Amino acid sequence: MSIHVALNHVTHYRYDRLVNLSPQVVRLRPAPHSRTRILAYSLRVTPEGHFINWQQDPQANFLARLVFPEKTREFRVEVDLAAEMSAGIADLIQRLRTLGAAEAEDIAARFPKQLRRVGGYNIDALTPA
Repeated sequence: MSIHVALNHVTHYRYDRLVNLSPQVVRLRPAPHSRTRILAYSLRVTPEGHFINWQQDPQANFLARLVFPEKTREFRVEVDLAAEMSAGIADLIQRLRTLGAAEAEDIAARFPKQLRRVGGYNIDALTPA
């Protein structure tokens, strides 16, 4: 069993006057050596009259170098990504939920209600309501 996730990231700057944007380097693309299978990826940049050069750093991560020849009042970068989480991740989540259900009473008794996070996991999301 695998899990599909969709991510959306937006960075948006607005300026009160026309400005010259310096070249920007955007590092918002998965590395080609990532173990997670990427189902879809899109990068949208405003203003639209820009030039984009894809580069790779020494670790093979993708970099988008953006050059803007015209003045603008806004700069916006939006990334949409769909990824398939491996069966191992899905299995881990299911095992954590099973453990949370089995230990729900002990968790309720031993962990304070205001903070139920252990090892980065939100315990309340793993235990039945």
